[in-house]
Amino acid sequence: MRKGARLVLLCEVQGDPKPLVTWYRNNYVAQNSTFKTNFTIPHVSANMSGTYRCSVLNALGTACYEVEVSVTLDSEHSKKNSIPIEFGKYLVL
Repeated sequence: MRKGARLVLLCEVQGDPKPLVTWYRNNYVAQNSTFKTNFTIPHVSANMSGTYRCSVLNALGTACYEVEVSVTLDSEHSKKNSIPIEFGKYLVL
């Protein structure tokens, strides 16, 4: 992925009552919302590498999913604009 490109991590959720979705980056809260479930990094750089976790919580329970994001400035990957990610999988950008 090209330096400065946008990375979007998806967390599709449903629930009643409506769940709180919290994104963590390296165990620090990065985003907390009941309506915004995706996490966007507008300009990816090497220091954005780390473990990203989507935690979903409502009165009935909790679910968590993690993905390891490793950002490199490798020219082989710099020509790609988007790469799909599955939660729980590793991806080198």
